[in-house]
Amino acid sequence: MIRILVTAPLANEAIDQLNAIPEFEVGFHPGAALAGLAGEMREAEALVCADAGELSKRALDQATELRLVIVCGGAAAVPAAAAGRGVEVRRSDGGLSTIALLKDFFNA
Repeated sequence: MIRILVTAPLANEAIDQLNAIPEFEVGFHPGAALAGLAGEMREAEALVCADAGELSKRALDQATELRLVIVCGGAAAVPAAAAGRGVEVRRSDGGLSTIALLKDFFNA
């Protein structure tokens, strides 16, 4: 099971489609700060967020399984902490392209 943590405000249609993919286990917490999601960050293999600036070294140190970050909207600049860990950062429009990126990355 691939654990995906979503803090970006995705449309209901996108969440429904993510939940329909059997390989994915999705934790949906729109607008939540990563600092308050330490337990879920620890197990997440992918993070879908609205702002990559939240990815501090502290947050990434907790996310030992994290392999992919998708930034919805805005620039997908790779935070230094992510680059140092080899975490891939991609940009999405926040809609169905988010699902396509996740499916492609994890071959789901």
